[in-house]
Amino acid sequence: GAQAVAPSDILVVLRNLSGELASIREIFVRYGIPFSTSVAPRLGSAPSVRAFFTLLRLADEDWPLRELTSWIGNNYFSPAWREAGSTAAAREFVRRVAAPQGREALVELATRLASSDEDERKPSESSRRATIAELAGQALPLLKRLSSVLESLSAERTLDEWSDQFRRLAIELGMFGQTMATDEGSGGERADSRALFQLFDALAESGDRFGGSGRTSYSLTAVRRLLTEIAAWQSLPDRSQAFGGVTVLPAIAARAVTTPVVFLARLTESA
Repeated sequence: GAQAVAPSDILVVLRNLSGELASIREIFVRYGIPFSTSVAPRLGSAPSVRAFFTLLRLADEDWPLRELTSWIGNNYFSPAWREAGSTAAAREFVRRVAAPQGREALVELATRLASSDEDERKPSESSRRATIAELAGQALPLLKRLSSVLESLSAERTLDEWSDQFRRLAIELGMFGQTMATDEGSGGERADSRALFQLFDALAESGDRFGGSGRTSYSLTAVRRLLTEIAAWQSLPDRSQAFGGVTVLPAIAARAVTTPVVFLARLTESA
């Protein structure tokens, strides 16, 4: 006999919804079929995931200035470090030097400026240099600590190992603490608090999908590409569709959705 199909396993695709929405609603309501005309947001839309991608680019591309200033001032960067109290000074120092230095060069510059001799400065430069030297001295411990932590991402790892490493990194940098602080907020905030867990779990499980194996090692650059693909096709949990209804979408949106059963309404398969 015919096998039963759950409504949540069904996708109805139309060319567009603008002229069909009233008829769709009438038909589905008449027969008591739960449905939704929206698609769940992608994992990459979560603020925590976007912040984590900024962190990975910072590490992978040797501390570009824009990513460094963005990360130091990011709400998701809240480590339980003694050095974390100098984040404002570190961000201002990086802004003042205003030149992409690279990780090692920037730490070296901060070290040199922090230890600069007052007697070496020209009178006209004294005030400005003193301010930069003070900022460098305040910023240096944080820059050194961040440099040491991100240096651990230079080795190749399997996807399971990367997943574990990213989880430890996010914990150390205080990212989970920031997302969990939103758990009492809106549904979107609750979804964001789980987004990093979902991203790391999906990475560990993605070897087959991306042609690797449990023993394949990946560089940070390669694993960033995988994470970008995962974030583009994985959906965040959508609590507005918790009832598990039929999904009704326009053709352009349906291309990113995979379901067991698809009905094409007034369309051909090549449309």
